[in-house]
Amino acid sequence: LVVHDPRDVSERIASLIKNWKIVTIRKTVQRYLELEYGIKSLFLYKPFFSKVRKFIMRNRYLGTDDAATADVVTRESAMTNLQKGTHSSNGEVLTYSLYDTYTLAAAVTTYTFFQVPRGQGTPVKNLADTNQLLAGTMPQAQRMICDRIKLQILGLSGSTNLEIQDLASMLFNTTAEILIPGKENLGIFCLSELAGINNLISLAATYNGVNAANLPSFKLSVPIILAANTSFGVRIIHHTPVTAYSEDVRLKWIFSGSLERLS
Repeated sequence: LVVHDPRDVSERIASLIKNWKIVTIRKTVQRYLELEYGIKSLFLYKPFFSKVRKFIMRNRYLGTDDAATADVVTRESAMTNLQKGTHSSNGEVLTYSLYDTYTLAAAVTTYTFFQVPRGQGTPVKNLADTNQLLAGTMPQAQRMICDRIKLQILGLSGSTNLEIQDLASMLFNTTAEILIPGKENLGIFCLSELAGINNLISLAATYNGVNAANLPSFKLSVPIILAANTSFGVRIIHHTPVTAYSEDVRLKWIFSGSLERLS
């Protein structure tokens, strides 16, 4: 908080900002705050942005946030701070993808992703299939902020144009709804939109599977936040039956973004 003038601080305000980082731009104001309210502050001449930034970064490096002791931090304290990595006893924020896989079958018209965690199901899902830990629920002390949806399409049984066109038709006629309790949905999408398909292109017969370099990535203008202990799922509805051409094709739904996790 930057204080320009003594009139900016009243008795009531002083009681609220005692634990804040205070910057003053006049020596008289610095002395006034300390004598009148016992508030210590950092004095900086204007313009002060670059100086404040250097001050903050130096304190983070040294392992202290106390302006009064920033210059007397011990070597041991600084070395301890240098040994801290991404992992912290207070938790961490990680770039993360939450994913699940579904195999198409002619008899199945509806499927909900993230309901069968790793180590369960028939056949048993492994880490390549899903990294979901709990059935349809975010774990305790974890929060996922999803800003992108990715859709992988794997395992075409053949490579003819007819099979490719049948797969494209399935994507055009299949919707996905993001579900949480108490809401009708958090968005409905056609799989063709998520896959980046805009017309039925006659593909070469040598095409087989997905080109990993062109994995579709659908950016959400408003991120979806899955809070700790929140139940959620992604419901797939095939509005026309899955044909024999598309059977055994695997769809992998991926929520990409950041994971906040307490340790």
